[in-house]
Amino acid sequence: MTVPITGALIIFVGVWFFFFSPRLLYAAMIISIPFSATAVANVGSGDSEKGVAAWLFLGALWVFRETISGLSLWHTPGWFSTRRVRYGLLAFLGAVVASLSVPLFLNGTASVPEQFLLSNQTIPLQFGMYNLTQTAYLAFGVLLAIFAAAENCQSSRLVYTLKLYVGSCAFAAAWGLFELWCGVSGHEYPAYIFNTNAGQSALGYMEVLNLAEGTLTRISSVALEPSVLAQELLLAFVVLLVCLGLRRPLLGKKWDYAVLALIATTLLASTSSTAYTGIFAAMVVAAIALSRAGKPWKPYLVLAATAVAAGALVTAVVPLAGQIVDMMLLSKFEAGSGLERLYSTGLAAQDFMRYPLLGAGWHNVNCTDLVFLILANTGLVGLITFGSFLLPILRGLWVSAKQEKLTGVILLSAVALMVVLCQAAGLTYAAGYVWLVLGLGAGAVAAAREEPAIETKERVGPSHHRMARTNSAEGTC
Repeated sequence: MTVPITGALIIFVGVWFFFFSPRLLYAAMIISIPFSATAVANVGSGDSEKGVAAWLFLGALWVFRETISGLSLWHTPGWFSTRRVRYGLLAFLGAVVASLSVPLFLNGTASVPEQFLLSNQTIPLQFGMYNLTQTAYLAFGVLLAIFAAAENCQSSRLVYTLKLYVGSCAFAAAWGLFELWCGVSGHEYPAYIFNTNAGQSALGYMEVLNLAEGTLTRISSVALEPSVLAQELLLAFVVLLVCLGLRRPLLGKKWDYAVLALIATTLLASTSSTAYTGIFAAMVVAAIALSRAGKPWKPYLVLAATAVAAGALVTAVVPLAGQIVDMMLLSKFEAGSGLERLYSTGLAAQDFMRYPLLGAGWHNVNCTDLVFLILANTGLVGLITFGSFLLPILRGLWVSAKQEKLTGVILLSAVALMVVLCQAAGLTYAAGYVWLVLGLGAGAVAAAREEPAIETKERVGPSHHRMARTNSAEGTC
């Protein structure tokens, strides 16, 4: 086992906060979530080397600290108000555990097609350590979502958490542009600071594009790979879009615009198809959320159409941009990852037909399609239990957005965008942002029961005038 210098500092800070400042431990955990490529330690060797992500370490400390706190979890209002989502998540986790009985029973007598390789190769379907580690990742993610939901069942707490996450994404975006500058200027990128995870899946900062003019270094910043960075930044991007559309700045109006521009610039420079299509999707879901709340939404659709038109014009006029778009979007389904994704979805559908009830066992089948990933690995039981917690969250946010609840409108767009991204780019369940957004969505549903409507703060009256002046002075949500 090796411990990077950055990892040692994180361990020291996490342990210090655990004993002396639990509130800062929570803040550190939220801030660390976009840093998916930052590890506190690396275990194993060679191709089997894996990194223990900083968010996993800090999240485990926070969950444990909450568990042993003086007030029993079972008696806290947040734990009670989010019980339905908790039951749904635990039911899904139960379906995942039950699916492991399939490879355990078959024990290599059957096989599944090898994913992401355009070949007819197969691998034996048998229970092993890989199943345990992948299930452990999922189990901790479920646990984090449960605790995050209970922690964020008040609107003020939700806004605080969103500020932390968006601020962390702003740094990740800035660091990504610094990474781009290093690649363009020929300076060595200091990967030893934040890209300390030695696993093969965390080497996105080493990816390059081979263009006619030469090679172009791709941007992964502090994330595992460019597509993961794009998903993390897009969630902050849509939050800022909705806050500005509601005229309820998150960090302050000027700061919101500055961070939004910074994130958008990094997304455009990331050479990630997830980023390019995700920007359009973010504008659409933001428009839907705002229209649900009765707020102006048409400008976002106009902006989305303008962005598509501008992108088409730039790719037609600038040769370098045309090559990047052709490689990352247009040619993906002729050869490359796009074709592999379609191929993996077809194989996952075949695996589901062979094991329709419990699937082939988590995580024996890789697939970038969310529905077929769950069906192939956990069967109909897994899909039903997965929907048992996701659909109530979406329905609750849809209702609270109609009631013009601030956090309901914001989280409706964030959860909807996350589902769209997972359906198109796969469920990165080993990354913390998926579970954080699910937890915040569940918390927003509970918070909406006590949160006043947005218009309530704008009505005429002495007390409302005082509230309006206070909100204006703060310049935040």
